[in-house]
Amino acid sequence: MNRRTGLLLVGHGTRLPAGQWAFQEFVQQLAATLPAFLPGRELPPLATAYLELQQPSVPEAVQALVEQGVKHVVVVPLLLLAAGHWHRDLPDLLAAAQAWTPGVDLTLAAAVGPDPAFIRAAADRLQSVGFQPGDGQAGVLWVTRGHRGLQALRDTARLERRLQALLRTPWWTHATLAGEGPSLQQALATCAQWPVRHLYVLPYLWFPGRLTEQVVRTVAAAQSSLPAFIHIAPPLGDHPLIVAKMCARAAALMGSAKIADSAHGV
Repeated sequence: MNRRTGLLLVGHGTRLPAGQWAFQEFVQQLAATLPAFLPGRELPPLATAYLELQQPSVPEAVQALVEQGVKHVVVVPLLLLAAGHWHRDLPDLLAAAQAWTPGVDLTLAAAVGPDPAFIRAAADRLQSVGFQPGDGQAGVLWVTRGHRGLQALRDTARLERRLQALLRTPWWTHATLAGEGPSLQQALATCAQWPVRHLYVLPYLWFPGRLTEQVVRTVAAAQSSLPAFIHIAPPLGDHPLIVAKMCARAAALMGSAKIADSAHGV
């Protein structure tokens, strides 16, 4: 690797200041940690871009890297699952970037999927608000964005099985904020029937944004019918396990345009 290879981190984008700050904090943590994963190698130029709602766009960020002398851009989307943004939006944006800057080589990394580091980080986020695995007086409501694509649905099911096994609670249900599956309101109605004193809500979301606010509002609206004590875990954010995992994936892709974890060469 040399300075002709650059790294582009792509976030969803949000108008929520807390979400914008959390994304930048993650990028800073990754930049500070990445040297440990590239021993003896020059650090790549690093840029960020957004799918929507914020600037720069992916083509703009690629162009900025090319203006620094970059010839190969490793594109790492901060997406938990391979759904519509990964299957449709990112390839379209990279095609536009290729048209803007012909001659640049673009490598698109896979979405995260059911990765053990992310599962452990989610469990840690839940424990940070008081949950103890195996507590019979505690129920868990796992909240995901929700998807319709077959791969994303399968990966969600794998995530759920592994996370539920790790948390060891008999009182568990899953809600989706969009797509297939029980709605958050339906899942909360299930939680209201549980013989538990504590309800722990675990949003499986990377950064604060419109969806995390939706979770808080919906839970608050149903609070009178729920268990006595309600605890909402924070998003995954810059959990050290996640920062390390994304550094490892970026470093691996820096060394090769095509590895098993890579999805598209555009």
